[in-house]
Amino acid sequence: MINYLFLLISFFMFWISMLVFTLILFRQKVKDHTYKMIVCSLLMTHVSIISFTLQSLKMPNYMILFQPVCFIIFYYYIFKIQFLHTLIVTLAVYTINFIAEVSLYLFYTRFHIAEFLEIAQAAEILPLFYLLIINVVLSTVLYKFRIGFTFVPFRKISRSAFTNIKRNTFFLVSSGLFIVIFGTATVVFLHASVLAGLTSVSMFMVLLFHHLYNREIRE
Repeated sequence: MINYLFLLISFFMFWISMLVFTLILFRQKVKDHTYKMIVCSLLMTHVSIISFTLQSLKMPNYMILFQPVCFIIFYYYIFKIQFLHTLIVTLAVYTINFIAEVSLYLFYTRFHIAEFLEIAQAAEILPLFYLLIINVVLSTVLYKFRIGFTFVPFRKISRSAFTNIKRNTFFLVSSGLFIVIFGTATVVFLHASVLAGLTSVSMFMVLLFHHLYNREIRE
């Protein structure tokens, strides 16, 4: 239970830092996309839990593509930018994080290739905090010196639209989402199938909340 909650919080904080980095890298105001970041981070947190479990079960190496593919899908669906721009954003941030992670392994192993490959394949949580710090540092530097790209247009939710959300819908869906995630946390590691099922339900609840939210602001 404690281990799962630790993973849940760790992955959520990492994805928040990752999404903040994507927005600042492409010269966006973070506060204009707060809601989208939270929804996308919740979804990617559960994807990361699934990936972490698959890694512990020694699944095939091609399953490493599961996480970036989900990131592309969720980013495209939630932030509503062109698919090509979604690929550009994903490629940029994943490349930077990949270089940072590889640099950590090479420095730790003192450039011994055999040890590098062994650690890279066995690494689990440590790189997560390292990459979180890297994302925060890079975001701070980019924001302070106003460095970034402007060719990727983002759509933002206006303040007036945000205030039009019906409180009952927000409360009911948020409560349901919390209950599902808490339920997942209590029984998640009893069996792999339980993890897959409850995580899928949690992700469905997040998507349902996002759908109802968009419907409310359109009305």
